[in-house]
Amino acid sequence: PHLQQQLRERIVHWRYNDHISVADIAQLAGCGTTAVYDVLQRFRETGDVQPGVSPGRPRTLSGEDVAFISTLIEDNPVVYLDEIQEELEETRDI
Repeated sequence: PHLQQQLRERIVHWRYNDHISVADIAQLAGCGTTAVYDVLQRFRETGDVQPGVSPGRPRTLSGEDVAFISTLIEDNPVVYLDEIQEELEETRDI
C-alpha cells in the first residue's frame, strides 16, 4: 500500500526535525522501515516526498477499452481471446 502524502511529510518531519529513529518512525507510521527509508531517500534526492513514476511500459488500453472488454465478457462469458481481439480491432481500432 502507498503512503499518503501527509504521512510522507510527517516521516520527514519526525526524522529531520524531531530526530526520531527510523524504527520508531516506522512504528508511529504503521509501516515498515523500508518504506521509511524510501521516503527519506526520495526526500534527500529530490527535495520532495512524492512517490516516483512506476516503472514499466505505459498502458495500451484506456479505461473505456477495459470497460468494453468487461462488457463483452459479461455478455458472453465463454468468449475466446481471439474473438475479443477481433472485436477490439473492429470496434475500437486497437
